[in-house]
Amino acid sequence: MKIPKIWTDLSIPASLAGAIIAASVSGFMYLNTNFVHAEEFKAQVKSMEIRGLERDKQMLEREVLKLEVKRTAYPAKFDAVDKALLEKQKQDLKETKDEINRVKAAK
Repeated sequence: MKIPKIWTDLSIPASLAGAIIAASVSGFMYLNTNFVHAEEFKAQVKSMEIRGLERDKQMLEREVLKLEVKRTAYPAKFDAVDKALLEKQKQDLKETKDEINRVKAAK
């Protein structure tokens, strides 16, 4: 294999070549440590989304539990508003669980 003439005529001091290589490696290391890869970012976003949904799920489960306890412990105080709230909370809880499963299954 023949080396092109431009490379043989080009004379670069060894210290300059070393400095260029060191600067390139340092730049690569800086970028690699300070910027995230797309896959890492997507995984982090997915993790945060799942945590938020899990928090919502726990809140909804508490509200459903409160209303169910009220229905069994104080049937006279359990009115139509409470019944509607219980049904809405149960529906929201089901949707949240479905959303959690969808996010966990997504790539």
